[in-house]
Formats: sequence, structure tokens, C-alpha cells
Amino acid sequence: MPLSVDEARQLLGESPLRRTPCRVAVLQHLSSADRPLNHADLCAELIPLGFEKSTIYRCLVEMTQAGLLRRFELGDHVWRFALNQGSHKDSSTHPHFVCIDCGQVVCLSQAEVRITFHRDEPSFAFSELTDIILRGHCQECRK
Repeated sequence: MPLSVDEARQLLGESPLRRTPCRVAVLQHLSSADRPLNHADLCAELIPLGFEKSTIYRCLVEMTQAGLLRRFELGDHVWRFALNQGSHKDSSTHPHFVCIDCGQVVCLSQAEVRITFHRDEPSFAFSELTDIILRGHCQECRK
């Protein structure tokens, strides 16, 4: 469910950031998206509304640093952003699918991934699982 202006302003009020119109607009657009969006996606929506490309980028970086957004790099050198709440509060709970042809990203929030280590495998230690990425061909590209 997309954030209202008041809800976006409230989220910003709980952070160290000022409640600027660009930050509110970015939060609203990310909250209505069904997948993480990149800078170009947001610019396509927000530049016609009067926001500058560089301002949108700064908003993304600052809101990520403040913990309002989550940044994803899914192996294609493009940063994508999602609101750090709901299914993206802890994205390690669900994988993302990336089409290797068109670059489309889809949240697989209902998927369950299980990783099992066998006794004869060399073990390794990791402190945190941050992303699960599945790559393949989307239905449109397979046609």
C-alpha cells in the first residue's frame, strides 16, 4: 500500500533527515513499487514533477544511510532501492529474481529458500546473509 504524504513525512520525522518534497516523493514512489527501483526508474517518474536528477540521487543515498531505504546490487552494477519496511525490512527472508536478458527484477516474497550444508562439505563462517539472487529468463524473454 503506497504511503500517503503524511505517512512519508512521519517516516522522515523519525530519521535525522529533513522532510523535503523530494524525499517525500521518493518514499511514496518506492512504497507503491512491487520491486526495487533504480535511479533511472525514479527519475522517469519524478523529473516530470519538477525534481532534479542529482537531487533524487542524493535523496536515495542519504535515505539509505539513514536506514529508511535498502540498497540492492544484483550483480549487474545497477543499484536498486526499496523502502526498508514490509518485505524489504530484512530482504534475506526472500530472494529476488533477475532476468539476464532484460534486467527485470521481481521480488519473490512468497518463496522459501533452504540451504543445507552436508557433513563432507568444507564449512565456512559468515556473519549475515544479505541477499539471495536467482538469475534466469523471464517469461517475456522466453517467448
